[in-house]
Amino acid sequence: MCEGLWDRIRSDPSDQDRENLSYGTSATDAFRQVRLPLWEPSRKPIQDTFEDVALLIVLTNDDGYEAPGLHAAYEAARRLGEVRVVAPRSERSACSHTITLRRPIAVERLRHDHYGEMYAVDGTPADCVRLAFAELIGEEIDLVLSGVNRGANAGVDVYYSGTVAGAREAAILRIPAIAVSQAVREDVDIDWHRAREVTKELLPGLLEEQLPAAGFWNINMPSPIPETWQERVRRVPVAGHAMPMKFNRREHKEGSLLEFTYGASYWLREERGPSDYTTIRDGEIAVSAVPLMGRFGCPGDGPVE
Repeated sequence: MCEGLWDRIRSDPSDQDRENLSYGTSATDAFRQVRLPLWEPSRKPIQDTFEDVALLIVLTNDDGYEAPGLHAAYEAARRLGEVRVVAPRSERSACSHTITLRRPIAVERLRHDHYGEMYAVDGTPADCVRLAFAELIGEEIDLVLSGVNRGANAGVDVYYSGTVAGAREAAILRIPAIAVSQAVREDVDIDWHRAREVTKELLPGLLEEQLPAAGFWNINMPSPIPETWQERVRRVPVAGHAMPMKFNRREHKEGSLLEFTYGASYWLREERGPSDYTTIRDGEIAVSAVPLMGRFGCPGDGPVE
């Protein structure tokens, strides 16, 4: 297991490390008051993996199985054990927690050059996780990793995002889950290599954290990710303010049909105080614990009122 910020805050929590990794000292303390197991290891020992145990990890996203963010997540997670890709065949961004009930879900078993045997699903990320659990992989899954998404999923995005829904569906099934997203800005290229390194560094620490109740982790990375990102990781709650409501309107000549295209900037939300949104807006990495239902009842969960 790699040594890093998460290890230092557990073994020798300096003031700077506490500031880097939690929204207030009480957040860390509160998370550790209830000792519920976050994961149970599989029974396949392997060297150079998390705690010398190979995990069975399901990888999904909402950008489709050919997305570069999925590749980044795969590379970040593969040292922890066996990674099985069960991802949408095509992009399903902003599909929220939609599941398919009234039509068959086509699943193609592929031999991918990088992922090996994988499943391309004609469905949503939540469909992917449900099928992985019930039919394709099995109930012995140790972790569902969803992402890395192209675009942030901070604040109320957690309700709209297909990527976050993949993690939430795993939480419903009581499978440990982490959603990971990379913010985008105009004229800034995404550094998928650095996104992979951030994900790789944060995964082991989050797997060891003890959530007080059913929930999942949500990681958001800024654009661009700073070179000194290890010093800029923040434990913050989920922002609760609405997205800006701006639509571009088009009226057809006959007057009976109107078209609206969402046209607001992601970075114009009226948000103040520590939150996942303000953290990535200010160029830092946000790590948030998202409860499945309600609140965990301690600082560092969401949403912010």
